[in-house]
Amino acid sequence: MSQQYLSAILDLGASYEYCERRTPWLKGSIERFFGTLESTFFETMPGKTFNSLANRKDYNPREHAVIRFSTLTYLIHKWAADYHNVTPHSRKMASPLELWNEGVEIAPPRYPAFSQALDVILGLRNTGTLQNEGIQFLGLHYADPGLQDLVDDIGKKREVEFIVSPENLGYIHVKDPRNGEYIRVNCTRPDYAYGLTLFQHKYLRHEAKLHTLSVRSVDDLMSFRNVLALQVNEEISQKNNHVKKRLALVADINSNAILEGKTRSTSDIFGNLKEHQIPPKIITPPALPEFEPDNEEVSRDVVPFTNVIGYQWGY
Repeated sequence: MSQQYLSAILDLGASYEYCERRTPWLKGSIERFFGTLESTFFETMPGKTFNSLANRKDYNPREHAVIRFSTLTYLIHKWAADYHNVTPHSRKMASPLELWNEGVEIAPPRYPAFSQALDVILGLRNTGTLQNEGIQFLGLHYADPGLQDLVDDIGKKREVEFIVSPENLGYIHVKDPRNGEYIRVNCTRPDYAYGLTLFQHKYLRHEAKLHTLSVRSVDDLMSFRNVLALQVNEEISQKNNHVKKRLALVADINSNAILEGKTRSTSDIFGNLKEHQIPPKIITPPALPEFEPDNEEVSRDVVPFTNVIGYQWGY
């Protein structure tokens, strides 16, 4: 129910409907999907749970849960593409993929023309004040010539909206109050912030505060980051599984990283920063064009998990 989530839905051209808690009859299709996922996929997986202790008997899900997160991500996508989406519905006598293809011919979904636009649509919305050093966010400063031009035109101490990408604090998108467009502004310390996730930054600030270090000094945070990584390696070497689970978030181990082929490990909790050693050249995409129903091209390329036809971005 957050404003950020509701705004993102509207920006994507969709609508939302609120269903109260504990009312499964209001969302039967969702409940049915979870039931199908449970009975056709999770039920055969190691680490499954049971609806009662009596049914579990001597089965210990912790001992039998041996599948890596990357394997689970792969299998879920393969299940969706190769089983669920191509299996005919018992009543409709058509597969979800066939129903989808039929629906997009009637009402094609409206996508942003560029995937980079999702940084703005799905980012965290904040407000800040224009200062000499730019805009500040959690101890980081964002400023570049583009923002300086905005300050020179509208003046300092003006409050503006800006968008933060939780997956990369190396830049923000500032909303230009003159025309409503967003401009990308880089962090003044890309050596620390570029590629750093919001969770990692907050984690470093929290741990640094516990060690009575300054959370405002980027240099202190960078030095502490190296020390913390060594300490984590020592704990991991002692096979502390509790620590590994806690640090999976810090290491930014998620399904997106896996599908993009990025290697993440709890033994190198800041390894994701190596993917962003040199910030790429900033290319500002043109304004998003109006959707044209005639441009309904599809990609016939074979995707990694299946040979089911996939749609290109923006169509």
